[in-house]
Amino acid sequence: MLASLLITLREGIEAALIVGIIITYLSKINKSVYIKEVILGIVIAVFASAGTAWLFEKIMGGFRGRSENIFEGVIMLLAVSVLTYMIIWMHHQAKNIAGNLREQINAYITHRQIYGLAFLGFISVYREGVETVLFFAALRAADAASWIGGILGLLIAVILAILFFKTTQHFSLKRFFQLTGLFIILIAAGLFAHGIHELQEAGVIPTVKEHLFDINPTLTYSKTEKMDSFLSQPDWQKKIPGKNQEEVFTLIQSLIQNNGTYQSKEYKPYQPLIQEGWVRVESPFRLAFHENGIVGSFLKALFGYNANPSLIELLSYLLYYFGIYGLVRLSRHRLDQ
Repeated sequence: MLASLLITLREGIEAALIVGIIITYLSKINKSVYIKEVILGIVIAVFASAGTAWLFEKIMGGFRGRSENIFEGVIMLLAVSVLTYMIIWMHHQAKNIAGNLREQINAYITHRQIYGLAFLGFISVYREGVETVLFFAALRAADAASWIGGILGLLIAVILAILFFKTTQHFSLKRFFQLTGLFIILIAAGLFAHGIHELQEAGVIPTVKEHLFDINPTLTYSKTEKMDSFLSQPDWQKKIPGKNQEEVFTLIQSLIQNNGTYQSKEYKPYQPLIQEGWVRVESPFRLAFHENGIVGSFLKALFGYNANPSLIELLSYLLYYFGIYGLVRLSRHRLDQ
């Protein structure tokens, strides 16, 4: 959720910043009459972004099994590419955005290309909208609650944009983009590693070593009265709850064979059983640090945390992070000279 909040916050700020510069400049040169064309372009861009999101949803819903893993892996790597470009582009262009936009506005007005202003408003918002749709498609595979963070991010972006144009002395865009850029590099590194993981599951990329290490805690599961009631039915094997019926059946068999308790590092397939009161976990504190627990899920959604990564997955995370971070640092050093 936090990853989607941060990304939509940054995307929303970029779109609001560009639109704000356009409208402010038109007012400053006494061409406010053209603002309605810019707003028209913005409205069309919002509907076009919603249409793109709907199309992505339909496409993603049509894949299952291996093809789903391949599609999600490709989407994640594509999202990483766009994120990387966004970080580098904003790093280089932040100082010149206003000047470039003013030149475009003057050119459109001089040549009476009024609908060029509508296109400028459209492309400023639609570009950020398409990027956001792409990021959500990638993040949704890792974080089911990403849409909540996305909405919050957009709301905060609107508030910050208003504050920026009302009181520019109290809001540093440079500091904002530097800070969010650092976190987005971490998010992108996690998405990159997750994309590699999906392609490994699909057999597109070799695994080499499946689990380089495994720091997930061993959890102790215990059956409850609800489970006992369920097992008392003669045909309980035909009524196994949940989607992961094979894993659930293995857990139930293990509970029966071990007098009602079972130890395992697995958690995700059994999560619905815990939530519905079929089984309970004896060590909730240890559960929190499982990659699918409360803390683990937070780190997984934000930074791509994986407690049992493959060799290539871990190397891809480290290579991306240090490569892009080093590139940004080198670029910043050259700009400061």
